[in-house]
Amino acid sequence: MQGNLPRVADAPAPAEAEPTPPWMATDATWRTVSWATQTSVAEVGTDRLNHVDLGAGDLPVLFLHGLGGNWTAWLENLHATAREHRVVAVDLPGFGKSRPSSDGTSIPGYARTIERFCDTVGLDRFILVGSSLGGWVAAELAMRIPSRVHAMVLVDAAGMVPTWLERTKAVNMMRGAALGAPYAPRFRHTIAARPRLRDMALKYTVAEPSKLAADLVYMALPEAPDPGFVPAFTACRRSWSEGWCDRLTEIEFPTLIVWGERDALLPLRHAREWARRLRGSELKVIKGAGHLPMLERPAEFNATLLEFLGRVNDR
Repeated sequence: MQGNLPRVADAPAPAEAEPTPPWMATDATWRTVSWATQTSVAEVGTDRLNHVDLGAGDLPVLFLHGLGGNWTAWLENLHATAREHRVVAVDLPGFGKSRPSSDGTSIPGYARTIERFCDTVGLDRFILVGSSLGGWVAAELAMRIPSRVHAMVLVDAAGMVPTWLERTKAVNMMRGAALGAPYAPRFRHTIAARPRLRDMALKYTVAEPSKLAADLVYMALPEAPDPGFVPAFTACRRSWSEGWCDRLTEIEFPTLIVWGERDALLPLRHAREWARRLRGSELKVIKGAGHLPMLERPAEFNATLLEFLGRVNDR
């Protein structure tokens, strides 16, 4: 058992007998960080939002996670980004250690809450990075306060209207995930430590779950059942709209779209649809990755993200 995980001393140690795959991040700084000293709760009116705040820089980067996740979805990416930027990763309302929001559970509701969160923590103008549900919220927020968003990165973002077959598949997957969600925290250590259980628990979101490091999986799994999971899932199903998608032409700042080649939840068609609707956007497909390329292929993801940030930082 390694002793360099101050916040989760009982996390299973990564398998040291196996060589590090070339696609994994070589800088696993997150393992040496006492995350309890880096997280805090922002009082946003009557809401309380848990978040991590690292680094410094003129253009902060705000990270928004997906359905069923929390800020730890960005463990492999935060320190790499914080070398040149202030980095803020927040638990969306009802997820992680953030309470459900007084703005209600909806895509516009999340955006309103995150706007007030930005006011509270001093994010006046910033770059948005959103994964899955967080990408949908990021795009909604960008259209809500375009003067404050400098650029945006969408990672396997939800929001495009699915075909009937895609809708049926996604709904069935999420129903299965919803059934298992209450049990994941209880068996967090066991799931993380056993490759076969990792395959079962993460098969909807990760292309090859057994290849993820055990301690990374442990940190990324929720500590307790998320009260926001089912309401958010319901809100997503009710929010698919061609009218909303048509509004994306309002977004005029630089946007990078990053997609996992093997995303089983939101196939590549969705990436191309985002790219078609967002004028001047760029699309980067990460081979071998599923729905969470920032965790599955962190070295390539970080290189892509930092190259984009370097270009838009001088804009």
